[in-house]
Amino acid sequence: MAPAPRLRSITAADAAYVTTLEKGGRITAASLLTDAKDPASPLHTLFDWDQERAAEAHWLDRAREILASCRVLVHTTHYVAHVPLYVKDTGVGPTTPGYIRTDLLKENDEAAKKAVLAEVQRSQAMLERTRDVILAVGLEGEYLETVQEWIEELRAFAAEVRNHIDQAA
Repeated sequence: MAPAPRLRSITAADAAYVTTLEKGGRITAASLLTDAKDPASPLHTLFDWDQERAAEAHWLDRAREILASCRVLVHTTHYVAHVPLYVKDTGVGPTTPGYIRTDLLKENDEAAKKAVLAEVQRSQAMLERTRDVILAVGLEGEYLETVQEWIEELRAFAAEVRNHIDQAA
């Protein structure tokens, strides 16, 4: 199978075009895909149209979903929880795929902290998106301050974990 072509990034013009596909301010992924299938669509080049590569990418996404859904019951001194069985393996680099069993991270303090840092950064990114949605929908008076405090707390926690990683190195 040939390697996937490097797909271009989404531009402001693409985003503006997407709004023309809306019906009453709403849009579905299926309607966007239908439009993008037309080679004349400005969105066409945002997709890899090779069916074999597309199927492989879809299957890999599903495999990632499955790995992210695997959980195991853990008992600690203070908690009982269903925790992830796998997390992104931070030891293989940011662009290299791979997962590692969470129980194996107990044996490597630095790897465990890097895994926690990656999760904190993901949480921070989700909260930043939440903040942006709050701003977009005009609810900043009700929720913005709370969400911004959470973001700042996560930033501080991430810095603390990063400092522990750096000290151990």
